Amino acid sequence: MISNDDKNKFLDELRKTSIVTSACNKTGISRATIYRWIKKDPSFRELVDEAKSMGIEVMCDAAELVIFSGIKDKKFQSARYYLEHHSKRYMTRMTKQMHDEELRASKKDNAHKKLEDMETLKLFHDKYGDIDFGKWFESNKKNDSKAPEDPSDLDISPPDQKTSS
Repeated sequence: MISNDDKNKFLDELRKTSIVTSACNKTGISRATIYRWIKKDPSFRELVDEAKSMGIEVMCDAAELVIFSGIKDKKFQSARYYLEHHSKRYMTRMTKQMHDEELRASKKDNAHKKLEDMETLKLFHDKYGDIDFGKWFESNKKNDSKAPEDPSDLDISPPDQKTSS
């Protein structure tokens, strides 16, 4: 059985690299034991996920340090890698294409979200008409009525599909 001290040692090692096998080897805890605890204990699973994220950041920092050291030492490959990934002037055609595709996808997602928001507002307006939301929230505070915690709790279905309470 793993003690909390063993779990903490494992998590400390995991924060260094994000690699479960490496953390297991350094702490002497088997992978099977770790995965059993992850499966049984949701709070431990969250701590493992957090530690992995931290480990990834540590490794990214270490990788960037290698690139910057290479640039400092005038290593062409390090300089080229950095420029191709951080400067539009030096990006390869493939990197530019991927960068442009990411931008297009992001713009498309934003446009889709705005459209969804506009549709939601229209449905809300169709159901409730013109509302001065400042007054509405104030009156709900005064009446001690609670607005829904989650906006999805609002019934904003179209008039012909309204749910009956």
